[in-house]
Amino acid sequence: ALTYQLRLSTTSGGHEILSGAHAPLTGLVRNTSHQLKNLDSGPYFWSVRAIDHGLAPSHWADENGFIIDTIRPVIAEPIQVRPRTLREGRRATILIQFDDAPAGMDNTASPRVTLQLPGVNEPLTVVQISYTGNTWLGELDINVPTPGGTIIVNIQGARDLKGNEMLPVSEVQPALLSSEN
Repeated sequence: ALTYQLRLSTTSGGHEILSGAHAPLTGLVRNTSHQLKNLDSGPYFWSVRAIDHGLAPSHWADENGFIIDTIRPVIAEPIQVRPRTLREGRRATILIQFDDAPAGMDNTASPRVTLQLPGVNEPLTVVQISYTGNTWLGELDINVPTPGGTIIVNIQGARDLKGNEMLPVSEVQPALLSSEN
């Protein structure tokens, strides 16, 4: 049976994780498979070449890549709620910046974003306007009387492209509530 050599790296063209720079039949890979364990989250690059019965190596195959991502997304910056003064009859705009390395956010799976106003029993659902890359934008028409105080923005269900779901977040916002028109 033919054997092969494998090289694996976190940089294109590299070989610091698994090197194919050893003599044929003397390196880590002398069979037709190899199992990699405990790799950190991040992008990886790999290539392989065959070794024939005369121990002559082929050319390296075109390099391929893959991503390992076991890290949950997080909120990158403080959540922005505009305008600063909210009251019945106004529209609130909420901007959320997510951070997820190395895979990036899955913007086909919208997070659930709600606003908890003081004196209102049920959180109000914020309607998504756009979700591109790591930026989520939503709006909410305030249609209930507001007694004053601060608000809480709740976020749950955000996930990255590798399926890692963000832990639910509740962030107190310094927005002011006013019962005046």
